[in-house]
Amino acid sequence: HVHHKFSADQSGSGPQKMHHGATPRIGGVPIFAGLLSALAALYLGEWHVNSLFFVLAILPVWLAGIIEDVTKKVSPLKRLLAAFVAALLGMWLLDAKLIRLGLPLL
Repeated sequence: HVHHKFSADQSGSGPQKMHHGATPRIGGVPIFAGLLSALAALYLGEWHVNSLFFVLAILPVWLAGIIEDVTKKVSPLKRLLAAFVAALLGMWLLDAKLIRLGLPLL
């Protein structure tokens, strides 16, 4: 009830809204908190710089999602661009690339 007025969608308040009551939209916060907790555990154990790079790479798409959840004013295009930026950061920081699928014609 504390964050409900900022983070909940009212039922039927737009297309694709199928819930019968107000629904909180901040599920990314506990997921990100869990990720940070796991990274803290890695830091105390075997720390790898790739873990920090992973967090940096997903930050643009996570921030776009949280801003959308709170303000409900981020367009789908801006969220898609944030996903592209996150993917490019992942390619650059983590050297994460799909070079070959192993399927003919692809």
